[in-house]
Amino acid sequence: MGFTLRLINRAKKGLSQQAVADAIGVTLKSYQYYEAGDRNPKYDKVKKLVELLDIDLVIVQSFLIQHY
Repeated sequence: MGFTLRLINRAKKGLSQQAVADAIGVTLKSYQYYEAGDRNPKYDKVKKLVELLDIDLVIVQSFLIQHY
């Protein structure tokens, strides 16, 4: 399942994939992999995504427990 559910906020905030990728310091392709659930972001990127997209901390904690 990856990180896909958590990234729904991107569209709600009106951000493009490129804008999010730039903000967290990854390539567009890497971000697309995160959103598709093909890869999981590293912890430092997760922290940036949480701040940028106002992702619920409970959801993030669940993700981190499963993947780190």
